[in-house]
Amino acid sequence: MFSLGAILVVACTGTPQSAQQEAPVGVSLPLVAAAAEESHDRPSPPAISASWMRSAGETTTLIARLQNTTPDVKVVTLKLVGLDPYGVERERPLGKKTLSPRSALDLPIAVRTMPVQSAGHASAVAVAVTYDLPVLGPAGVKQQISHTVHSPPAYLTFSDDFSKATARSAGEEARASGAVAATA
Repeated sequence: MFSLGAILVVACTGTPQSAQQEAPVGVSLPLVAAAAEESHDRPSPPAISASWMRSAGETTTLIARLQNTTPDVKVVTLKLVGLDPYGVERERPLGKKTLSPRSALDLPIAVRTMPVQSAGHASAVAVAVTYDLPVLGPAGVKQQISHTVHSPPAYLTFSDDFSKATARSAGEEARASGAVAATA
């Protein structure tokens, strides 16, 4: 009985070690990437994208960049979506804009008009862009569906009088708040 138990332990502990030696972590990733590259199987870029332009230090205005990657004119509806440190979401409409084909539009937004402004903690804000997207419906009939994309969030730390803010990316905010150790 003792010998059988020892054999089972050896057999159970030997299998995972040999599997690790045969297929080290990460070996299959380059193969998958190479196969996708060769077949040109990649996701299409979004028709419309939104991002924040970088600003150094405190600023009174943030720039949201809207990009139309299509050969068509696009009319978009914009709003700011803010999230305070306690998880409360607020929205502020920005109206409609027309984007020319394959173009970018820089939209200045005063920090005093952000939907969430908090003292002592960073608030997150994103630009939500809604537009119509043509699709083929039943029986091949063209339809328009409403589609919304969001910019990555900007994390805003406001001055005491809320007239200025310092904007950071998620990674920068994590490092600034001490949630992630800074790397050299």
